[in-house]
Amino acid sequence: MRDWFLPNYHLSCLELLQSVFVSEYGLRHLRQADLHPDRKWEHRLIAVIEFVPLLGQIAMLIEWVAFQILLDQGSLGNMPRKELLFKGTQIQSEGWLNPERASRLVDYLNQRRESGIVFNQSRITPFINGGTCTAMSLDFAEEFFKLRKVHVMIGKHSDDLFLNSIRDLGQRFAESSEEMRTRQAAFNAIEVISHPPGMDVAKNKVQSLVNLHGFKVDHSSCEIQVDRADYERTLKEEESKLPDGLYLLRTVKPFNNVREELHGHSMIYVKNQKEGFFYDPNEGAKYMRNFDHLSELSAALAKCCRIFDTSRARFYRLELSAPIQA
Repeated sequence: MRDWFLPNYHLSCLELLQSVFVSEYGLRHLRQADLHPDRKWEHRLIAVIEFVPLLGQIAMLIEWVAFQILLDQGSLGNMPRKELLFKGTQIQSEGWLNPERASRLVDYLNQRRESGIVFNQSRITPFINGGTCTAMSLDFAEEFFKLRKVHVMIGKHSDDLFLNSIRDLGQRFAESSEEMRTRQAAFNAIEVISHPPGMDVAKNKVQSLVNLHGFKVDHSSCEIQVDRADYERTLKEEESKLPDGLYLLRTVKPFNNVREELHGHSMIYVKNQKEGFFYDPNEGAKYMRNFDHLSELSAALAKCCRIFDTSRARFYRLELSAPIQA
């Protein structure tokens, strides 16, 4: 029965008021049903009960009291937990942008580019299509670092205040924006112009991109071939070797052009012992505790391979190269 509980019972004043008419706990149970298919019918049954007028409010109270009792007894301490902290999309990712600002960003990136990499001003256009995943992922990473500093979250990401702060980012990442389109346009101007001996082209490309946020790539995994039948074994091996930290997970479709890729997708993975966060601009942000991270990562990469035809993936750990201003 422990698996039937919600990962979060905190209610804002607005959610509490809303629950007089539509149970917020019921809505959360429906989201949990999507996240945990093996427990979907239990969560849906509870949701149905909590949507019944009057009975639903009583059921909410009983559930909250039961959760608090088990929490006080320590019975829920090691319970696996996966929660959708907020739902995100790339709506508004295609549209007009600010070419002048994009040009300034390209100048900034060129001043800090890595060996063999350049950002070509002539590639900037006033309109963008194809998504803004890299811009949104790196923006999420920066916000995560800021919140971690504010909450002094060294090894304690699950603190309720910290999780609530991540939930509050939902409004910012509910959709894309002109600023994200402008940053993505600058990123899309990247080109590989040379291959010095021993150069890690993929890593240099990522480092050249993340310089916009003052990040340093201090560790990277080996390349994972997602289109291989046994890719999950390789993914498991690479993920197990990753030190704790925040990673840009980049998956691409290689191509013989100036970018050495046709297209790709960017996501953020935070590994912290038995805890983790996973942000996909198309899905939102999830929190995991005592839960197998591998299944989440594998499903995301398999989906990208199926939808975007991306066949290569790699993890890049991001650290701040300078103190960030919260």
